[in-house]
Amino acid sequence: MSIDNLPTALPHIEAGRVKALAVFSANRVSVLPDVPTIAETLPGYDAALWTGFLAPRGTPPIAIKRIQSELTKLLQTAEVKTAFQRAGTDIVATDPKAFDAFLRAEYAKWGKVVRDLKLQVN
Repeated sequence: MSIDNLPTALPHIEAGRVKALAVFSANRVSVLPDVPTIAETLPGYDAALWTGFLAPRGTPPIAIKRIQSELTKLLQTAEVKTAFQRAGTDIVATDPKAFDAFLRAEYAKWGKVVRDLKLQVN
């Protein structure tokens, strides 16, 4: 048994060397529509892999706006969409405020897990 991210595991699943039992995201993934989510058994469970772009504190707002604009354009290209789809990853492009809210929610969610389980971070 292994817990792995989808881009790494997908080629092995497709080749039949590995059987996917569930995905960690809240929704089923398009490349494995018959594989259930853990949330289907444990409602509310969501531990999806995500990637985001961050800038150092103090980066001028005009620079952030330009970076966000260019990244959004890039994420809308057929080549990038296809690459993400092949990896089993959905593209979600948001604005900096929405991403900030998402990061704060993730920090609160996983911070609670760490505190509740009394995990040590070294």
